[in-house]
Amino acid sequence: MKTFPLLEIDLDKIQANTAAVVGFCAAHGISVAGVVKGVCGSPKVAQAMLAGGVKQIGDSRITNLARLRDNGINSSLLMLRIPMLSQVPEVVRFCDASLNSELKVIEALGLEAVRLERCHGIILMIDLGDLREGVMPSDAPYISERIMEIPGVNLKGIGTNLTCYGGVAPSVENLGVLAETAAVIEKRIGRKLEIISGGNSSSLSLIMSGGIPSGINHIRIGEGILLGQETLHCDAIPGTVRDSFLFKAEVIEAGRKPSAPIGEIVRDAFGGTPFFEDRGIRRRAILGVGRQDIRVEGLKPLLPGAQILGASSDHLLVDVEDCKDLVKTGDVMSFRLEYSALLSAMTSEYVCKDYVHKRPDAVIQSVTLINAPVSAGANMPGAEMAPAALLRQNLAEKLTDWGYESVTPSGTVAVEVFDTAAEFDVKCRIVANANLTLAGVVAESLRNGAFPLVLGGDRTVTIGALHGVRLSGRSNIGLIAFGAFADFNTPETSETKNLHGLTISACAGQEEWCECKCVEQENIIIIGLRQVDRRERELLRNSRLQVFSMEQIDLLGMREVICQAVERLTHCTDGIHVSFSMDAISPEYAPGVSIPVEGGISLREAHLAMEVLSRSHLPVSMDVVELNPVNDTGDKTARLAVDLIGSLLGKRII
Repeated sequence: MKTFPLLEIDLDKIQANTAAVVGFCAAHGISVAGVVKGVCGSPKVAQAMLAGGVKQIGDSRITNLARLRDNGINSSLLMLRIPMLSQVPEVVRFCDASLNSELKVIEALGLEAVRLERCHGIILMIDLGDLREGVMPSDAPYISERIMEIPGVNLKGIGTNLTCYGGVAPSVENLGVLAETAAVIEKRIGRKLEIISGGNSSSLSLIMSGGIPSGINHIRIGEGILLGQETLHCDAIPGTVRDSFLFKAEVIEAGRKPSAPIGEIVRDAFGGTPFFEDRGIRRRAILGVGRQDIRVEGLKPLLPGAQILGASSDHLLVDVEDCKDLVKTGDVMSFRLEYSALLSAMTSEYVCKDYVHKRPDAVIQSVTLINAPVSAGANMPGAEMAPAALLRQNLAEKLTDWGYESVTPSGTVAVEVFDTAAEFDVKCRIVANANLTLAGVVAESLRNGAFPLVLGGDRTVTIGALHGVRLSGRSNIGLIAFGAFADFNTPETSETKNLHGLTISACAGQEEWCECKCVEQENIIIIGLRQVDRRERELLRNSRLQVFSMEQIDLLGMREVICQAVERLTHCTDGIHVSFSMDAISPEYAPGVSIPVEGGISLREAHLAMEVLSRSHLPVSMDVVELNPVNDTGDKTARLAVDLIGSLLGKRII
């Protein structure tokens, strides 16, 4: 049951708005930093902006930037306010770059960056007359030279802010000064500047009219994306919508009353003297929301004929006399928001936030069975026999019984025979070649509207499966990997040097031997972890992966874990790939694996996870890996694997 007042946040519309803004800015050679300070650094909104095409996220509060990092936002983060000296350590830790105007602050940033063995990006702000932050254009070349001498920082570019303190509008003239200043600086320092940032959403009007000066290549957009309007004239941006956010409040009283108070009028609760137009007896509604919850002046009723009369701390009064439909107690009224109302609603702890991400139910009518008998990654025999063991459980027939109109065997991916004593490079070549073939088959299956079900093989086939998903045109994807092992090693950290232990890091694009990046780190979730190499643990801690170990599963329960995973990846509009390593399950239920580890997921927990994923309609592909028939007992593990496939693909008790 929904609780009011409520702010409904449509992530699909935000993503679409972002794509529209990024698209027309790109046509003018301008990249976009998505600004999320208006939504209190919401990681979900940031993900929607990234899915829409921005490459950088900006905010002015270090707490928001820290929240973004802690919630898996792995893109470039930009600090939009001149850093406080007291916050320099946090700025360097969480941000890739910051806006700056004080050499003392830049020197402190450099010292901290050197201490952390990092390089912090500096965008030098230029004051073009708005008289807020920034150095004067005439001083910028000298200060740029000084910045170049400071260890630990990199002068990435220059920028400006307009329509802020002084309300100065962006123009061809003042932004032309910014471009000219950049040219002078580049000549002084002997290299090109990466960023010449021409302001905020107020500059969109100039871009739309084609008047943006040559040389401006960056802009920082918040309101233009969130509310679909430029801020100079409040005009709509082509291709965007203005209702990504809707504010909803419940009517707690409705009836007809005089439109003017009766008696002597004195100061109201906020120290002002109100004025009322006497319009006679009119119907009005009182809503359970007030100034303590939101800035009511920024609310616009969606109900035709409704007019906001005023508000106290706890109540909003709306004239509904001219509304076509009778407004009554218990009704919910909706409002569009201006930026000030959006900011206050997001800040208010009294306003519930409801993130909407409408995904049409996926109707999968066909499945492609893809055999990938790779075992070179595990460096032991057995896994290459897994596809045949799964098919012996009448998998194809069962898929037909579960309602799939077409179940198509794709054949078997050719895999070179290998020797366990072979060199590392040889095994890399074997795995890479098999995965290239596998990727092509997976991509073709998806293009044909089928669900690719990859029967491994060791876990390295996950690389090929995910690469195939990307090749099919799906770039915004997630990965949920069930397994006892993180498989996030590098050749340097791995204690065994077995390739299946490098799989997830390869999927994230961190392994040269793989030469493909399948998925962003923040879109990877590992479930069931209970054994980690010593140096691999540090890699995980410094990564943007979400990991649910068995300890967390025990504490939270599998239902909460899988629901959190689904919630985290709802922004992945191209769906998710499910990789299920059979060693995720306790050996008592699944003995047939290459490396059994005690204390894993139970039988019922595994089915619950698959059932919740099925109902989410997020999965677009799956691989089942690390089944080793050599170690199985009467095909027990193979039968379980087929049952889990059924749970993911819609098999129901009733």
